[in-house]
Amino acid sequence: MSLVSALNDLQREHGYLTEQTMRHLSVERRVPLHAIQAVVSFYPHFRTSAPPATTVAVCRDMACHLAGGGDRICEKLKTALSSRDVDVHTVSCLGRCEQAPALAINEVVIPGNDPKQIEDFARNPKQIPQNRSASPRRWAIDPYEQFADHYRLIKRLRSGEKFDVIASLKQSGLRGMGGAAFPTGVKWDLVSKQSDPVKYVVCNADESEPGTFKDRVILAELAHLVVEGVLIAAEVIGARSSTIFIRHEYGPERQVLAAEIEKARHLGIVDDQHQLDIFTSPGGYILGEETALLECMEDRRGEPRNKPPFPGQEGLFGKPTLINNVETFAAAVAILNRGVPWWKTAGVNGCEGLKFI
Repeated sequence: MSLVSALNDLQREHGYLTEQTMRHLSVERRVPLHAIQAVVSFYPHFRTSAPPATTVAVCRDMACHLAGGGDRICEKLKTALSSRDVDVHTVSCLGRCEQAPALAINEVVIPGNDPKQIEDFARNPKQIPQNRSASPRRWAIDPYEQFADHYRLIKRLRSGEKFDVIASLKQSGLRGMGGAAFPTGVKWDLVSKQSDPVKYVVCNADESEPGTFKDRVILAELAHLVVEGVLIAAEVIGARSSTIFIRHEYGPERQVLAAEIEKARHLGIVDDQHQLDIFTSPGGYILGEETALLECMEDRRGEPRNKPPFPGQEGLFGKPTLINNVETFAAAVAILNRGVPWWKTAGVNGCEGLKFI
């Protein structure tokens, strides 16, 4: 377990990170105390003092601000809850823009459009419904009609069936859906050709851009495509270890993802030779940048690296690393199942392919 993951677990257990806890971890891990403190002080999710009984984080970003959230809700709640052990403060985007104005009570995100309900939940957080997930929808990008068909492609690939994954992705014109739009097939090809025998695949699910929550929906309803896409990429480039890096505000989606990985493990698709883990972000908008994300995974402060070298050459722990975002991996599975012609004719107004908006 990484240092950051250990700190996440300790805070989850104790509520915050005490000096004694960090000193004990320093001795246990043989890591200088100052190095641990440097990591803890960088990431906003870590706390070094005891939190109040209830913490209310009110989103202040654009969608929530326009819906009457942010400072307006914050000040009203501070007044209404002033006699209680409650901390009310504003935060950046919670990734629930369709529920604007959104807020989180003890890290459980709820819509903020019912002031009376918010006050009731803040007084007794145990009343908050824990399972509010909507029924899964049928998505045009999902090539599988039923659960029994899931992971059909990775099974074919590992059985030795010959089909050129990289050529298909290049022909499709699929580009990275995280914003940089680098050609996906080219990236997979470049990393596959690196001579180092140790390689990694990282799925960037640290979606923190205000107004953007499409990756969260994909994780919630199409987790099987994300998991399969990561495993196919690992097979193609020759990696035996993969990680999905997810923002800590996506707790319910992390549970869905963990359950999906367990399904894949039960099917024998994830095993000792094909490892897949989840890394929970300790917070910070900058971690959406791929090299800052890698710094975090290496237990350092999430400060972007200079390029070159690029992650495909020297990424995680200095090894060639393929990084794509959630939507890119899901789209790759759809293309490889349904074929390049399907993808090219799926668009409208002269465009090719599908895009989550």
